[in-house]
Amino acid sequence: MKSFAEKFHRYSDKARPILGRCVYGLAASAAAVGFQLAINRLYFFSYKAPAAISPGHFLLTSLATIVVTSLAVGWLLNSFAPEAAGSGIPQVSRLRFNRTAVARAA
Repeated sequence: MKSFAEKFHRYSDKARPILGRCVYGLAASAAAVGFQLAINRLYFFSYKAPAAISPGHFLLTSLATIVVTSLAVGWLLNSFAPEAAGSGIPQVSRLRFNRTAVARAA
């Protein structure tokens, strides 16, 4: 069975960029829909369903959701983007008032 790349390179040079953009667009739209569905489910199971059970259950579940997602975001930032620190407002202000300035890590 041929790979996707081999099948993709069978098309002409004019058609290949158009098909590539279509494939990228479909993949990006599928990712966006999947992300939206995941956010909707997280909202339902973390906030809406516990609120229907009892206020205490809602408080515990929402607190647990906030703590777990905050820890996950902290781990992701420290693991994959340790240079991402602060709000970025001082760097943007420096660039705005000094057009020749180069954005540097604070």
